[in-house]
Amino acid sequence: MNEQNAPYRCHIFVCTNCRDKSEKSCGKEKSEEIKKRLKKEIKDRHWKGLVRLSATSCMGICDEGPNVMIHPQNVWFSRVTVGDVDTILERVKRELN
Repeated sequence: MNEQNAPYRCHIFVCTNCRDKSEKSCGKEKSEEIKKRLKKEIKDRHWKGLVRLSATSCMGICDEGPNVMIHPQNVWFSRVTVGDVDTILERVKRELN
């Protein structure tokens, strides 16, 4: 095993977990669409190598979803909509400057 520093300055995690039909979950609240938009914007802004985007399973607060976390900045967004993507990217941009 090798220990090293993370290769990215910022890592965005988007919960895409779908729970049972009767339960609320991020995956049922357009989190895939949020992830796709973030991915496109990261590419368009030429942040490859600086910012990583990953889908995650349950982050533990499904009732507050969709949930997005920025690491290692320890920033958490809940009840995210596609319309919030620009706000999330502005937060990431502050971390890159």
